[in-house]
Amino acid sequence: VQANPQLASTILMVVGGLGALVAVVGVLGMALPAIIAGFGLLSGPVGLIALAIGVVVAGFIAFKDQIGGIMAFLEDTGVLDYFRQIWDNISNTFQ
Repeated sequence: VQANPQLASTILMVVGGLGALVAVVGVLGMALPAIIAGFGLLSGPVGLIALAIGVVVAGFIAFKDQIGGIMAFLEDTGVLDYFRQIWDNISNTFQ
């Protein structure tokens, strides 16, 4: 150590870095089963429903300028009233 302090310092930094890397990999190793389970839930029916809702919301956000015409069409055809009744039934169930 006294003969080559720069080498000793470099070795200490490398060992410290490896220790930090091992700690991070250990935490990720413990979290990995939870992450895999989360992706498993996303590929199930609940995840697919959530994905579908997300796609619809993203579509509304992407086409918000044209949404007025779409909403007028849905209002004229009665589709909007139908979904309002469904939503009212759902919200009344949980009150």
